Amino acid sequence: RLRMVSRRINALFIALLLALPLPAIAHLDSTRDAVNLRAGPDSAFPLVSWLPARTELSVVGCTEDRKWCDVVVGRRRGFVYASHLNQRFALRNAPVVTFNVKDYWDAHYTRQAWFPTYVNWVDFGKPGFVPPPPPGSRLTRRP
Repeated sequence: RLRMVSRRINALFIALLLALPLPAIAHLDSTRDAVNLRAGPDSAFPLVSWLPARTELSVVGCTEDRKWCDVVVGRRRGFVYASHLNQRFALRNAPVVTFNVKDYWDAHYTRQAWFPTYVNWVDFGKPGFVPPPPPGSRLTRRP
């Protein structure tokens, strides 16, 4: 009887693991160099984390120009500059991802201190967009 309960618990555990939402992963990769994990596909976006060289990650997809890739590292998600990844040849086959600040930040960053600033980023990619200054900066945003 104890074995039957143990098997049911194991089956339930496996079913729960399989039910977890996982991104559509293009492929596994690692960082070639130390790299910043950003909240969007540009170096102006807030820093999510810093990844040391040889950090294993999953590539969800890359921007159309293949310069930035949407990646998952443990429980963190964000964009890295593609030239810092080891398997650059595989990135050509990675799915193209589109980026919408509000949708992406709502899905991944609601607990970040900079999350409420998404209104300053919604025009990212449009002509004339100027990113807001980094938090704590004395610079003011130009019109």
